[in-house]
Amino acid sequence: MTFQQTRKIDYFQTATDGRIKLDALMRILQNAALDHVHEADRDTRVIIAAGYAWILNKVILDLARYPVYGETVTVNTWHRGIRGFKSYREYEVLAGKERVATAASSWLFLDLARRKVVKVPRETDDIYGVVPAMALDRDIEAWKPDKNLVPEECMEIITRRSDYDMLGHVNNAVYFDYLDTLLGNQVGDSFGVRTVAIQYNREIGRTVKRIQAGLARRENGACAYTFFDASGVYACGDIVLA
Repeated sequence: MTFQQTRKIDYFQTATDGRIKLDALMRILQNAALDHVHEADRDTRVIIAAGYAWILNKVILDLARYPVYGETVTVNTWHRGIRGFKSYREYEVLAGKERVATAASSWLFLDLARRKVVKVPRETDDIYGVVPAMALDRDIEAWKPDKNLVPEECMEIITRRSDYDMLGHVNNAVYFDYLDTLLGNQVGDSFGVRTVAIQYNREIGRTVKRIQAGLARRENGACAYTFFDASGVYACGDIVLA
C-alpha cells in the first residue's frame, strides 16, 4: 500500500536562498514513514513500549530540484519488502505533477533492552503491504560507503540538546544538518546537492558532546564524508554536488 502525505514548505524549513534545507526534507520523509506506521496501527510509541524500535540503516536521496518556500509537495512512500534483517522503504516527492525528489531507505529492527538488531517480524509485509517498485533507478544495497575514509578537511560539530530524539540518540535527520554545515564550511554557501547517500553505523548517544565531520573531494563534483570521533565512525556517505 502506498501512503500519501501533502505538506507546504514552511519558512523555518528553508535556507537563506529560499530552498528547503536538507535536514527539513529528510524530516518530511521521516514523518511520512512514521505516519504510515501509525495508519497501519503500529504506532511508534507502542513499538517502543514493547521494547523495540525501527532504526534507519541507509538512505539515498536524489534531488531533481529543491522544493522552495511556500511550495506544496506531496510525498508518496511505500514498503518494498523484507530482505534478511532489513526492511526497505521507498519515497517520491512531487510538486504538482513534477517529480522533484526520490529516495530509498533500509531499516533495522532494534531490541532496545539489548541494543541489538533482531530479525524484522515477518508480519511486517502483511501490515504495510508490499509494493515492489523502486523509487530510484538502482538498488540501495549496491551502494557501499567508505567506512575507512581519510578526510582531507575536517571541522568540529558540537551536539545540541535539540539534536536528540525520544530514543536518546541524535535523530537521523540531524546528520543532514551536520552535513549542510560541513559543506557550507568546506565548499561554500552556493552549493547544491544532486545526490546524497548516508549509512548510519552506530548511534550518537547523549554522552557524546563533540564529533568530527570530514570531507574528501572526488571527481566530477562528488565528495565522500564521514562523522567520527576517537571511538569510531558514526555515519559516512557520498554526495554528488549539482
